[in-house]
Amino acid sequence: MLAGFAIAAVSSVLIALAALYSFARLEADRQQLAQADELVVALQAIQALTTDAEAASRGYAITGDQLHLLPYVRATTQAAAQLERLHALTAADEWQASRHAVLASLVTQRLELASTLVQTRTSEGFEAAQAAVAAGNGKRVQAAIGDTVAQMSASARGLYEEQAAETRRGTLITKLIVGFGGLFALVTALTARAIVRSDYAGSKKAHRELNEANAHLDARVGERTAELTRALERLQLTDAAFRGTQDGIVITDRACRVLAVNPAFSRISEYGEGEIIGQHMRFMQSGKHDRHFYQQMWDGVLKAGAWHGAIWNRRKSGELFQAWLSLSRIQDAEGHTTHYIGITTDAGRMNRVPTDLERLAHHDALTGLPNRLLLMSRLEHSIERARRDASLSAVLFLDLDRFKQVNDSRGHAAGDELLKRVAERMRGRLREVDTVARLGGDEFVVVLEGLADVGEATRVADALIDELRRPFDLGEFGVARIGTSIGISLYPLHAGNRDALLETADKALYLAKSTTRNTWRLAPQPTAEAESESSPPPHAQSARMGLRKTTRVKGRASPRRRGDAGRREGGPDVGVEHEAPAAAPLRGPGPQAVPPRPALRLRSRSPRSTFFCA
Repeated sequence: MLAGFAIAAVSSVLIALAALYSFARLEADRQQLAQADELVVALQAIQALTTDAEAASRGYAITGDQLHLLPYVRATTQAAAQLERLHALTAADEWQASRHAVLASLVTQRLELASTLVQTRTSEGFEAAQAAVAAGNGKRVQAAIGDTVAQMSASARGLYEEQAAETRRGTLITKLIVGFGGLFALVTALTARAIVRSDYAGSKKAHRELNEANAHLDARVGERTAELTRALERLQLTDAAFRGTQDGIVITDRACRVLAVNPAFSRISEYGEGEIIGQHMRFMQSGKHDRHFYQQMWDGVLKAGAWHGAIWNRRKSGELFQAWLSLSRIQDAEGHTTHYIGITTDAGRMNRVPTDLERLAHHDALTGLPNRLLLMSRLEHSIERARRDASLSAVLFLDLDRFKQVNDSRGHAAGDELLKRVAERMRGRLREVDTVARLGGDEFVVVLEGLADVGEATRVADALIDELRRPFDLGEFGVARIGTSIGISLYPLHAGNRDALLETADKALYLAKSTTRNTWRLAPQPTAEAESESSPPPHAQSARMGLRKTTRVKGRASPRRRGDAGRREGGPDVGVEHEAPAAAPLRGPGPQAVPPRPALRLRSRSPRSTFFCA
């Protein structure tokens, strides 16, 4: 009995030991399987992350779109974490540890190549990045990473297969030991085998799914590479068109700071690309446009999204030139303005014939001064400005004295030369914002803008009278002496529109010529009925009261000094009469000096002169 108990006890102990041995082997198998799965998953993850980093860096290098930097940074960070995890998994296996070191070196090289590609695109531009992509170093390193991952995965699977085979042998030994010793040992062995097979099947399924995922990833990488290649081709065509067009193109941010220009824009502006990038576009301001012009331009951009028109700009050399500008804005998906694009055509260099035709249509062929058509346009603009700024606008109607004698006695060629010399002198006495036009024959009209009082207009008339009294050297036609009579009309003191201004100035000129020459005359004051019909702006009333107070004196009309005012006794108010003295001393440093022109006090603010930014 004791022997039986001993045998039973020994048998039970053997069965228990065999069961414990089987359970220990099964637990070791599960751990080995889990470690092998974790190792394979980590290897596959590292390979996928380096592929993502490659695709993101190539995408940024080709397109320059910073949206590719986010997946690049994420893949780089996760790859480093996976390498640390893999180091812990391979530390116990000397061979795997050595292969891990090789893999870590390859991954580091791949990430450095991707980083170099990103830095090259950022610092050196598209062409250098394209050259780095074409070198193909990343593909070589990526292939080495794939080989190393395959070796380590195969080694992990081999170790697991060895461990599984050893477990199967141990299970068989356990069955022999247990024999028919008990149902518990048999159920335990069968359960252990079922568990092993289930885990192994799950591992095979996971491996199959991982391989399918890798195949799908490879397909996506191929598709993405093809898309990027097509995008690169489109970018190359766009860049060729951008650099090859003869129109100047400038791209700015929403604050009108220059981001890019093409070579044509540099040729037109005479500025190098390095001098323009980062500048605000007002650096090409010409000073010929007022605030109203730019306000209309930006109203068109904001309302219609684009504006087209002629504009004056200034080259680096200081030369003013007229250009045709097409300005448009770029918006994001939410409708916010992100950039502006300006396309400039140099009208002076590329459209000589249309420009010459337009000049012939708006300028006098002999003197180059504006003709009646352009005069009426500028006069209308002057009235609008005076109305807007509550200032005065003056029209000076000039008729040359003794011009007919020169023309008849010395010929039409001498008369034409004299008219050109008169035009040059008059232009020299006026500001850029003022206009001098020739109506025909020896009649000229001057339009003065932004006047603060009547005295500014009369001082200009004094200066012109003195200037035209000086002798004219006509070369082969000898020296000619002439004079001029001037009629002055001011908006809104004497008239409320351009036609009335010219008419009243013409009447004042008739009064000046009917009395004496070399003099100016202010237009007659409008009657109460005319004032009510013209409806002058409110600021005209105070100016007109000041004018009447200073110009009406009692007594008979008689020759007066420059600037004197008066009226004929018993007659209507005929306005202000001026007579230049017969031998008035010339002021200035030399014998040809001209009275200095006092600066006009403009009431309006200086316009914000820019290329196309308000």
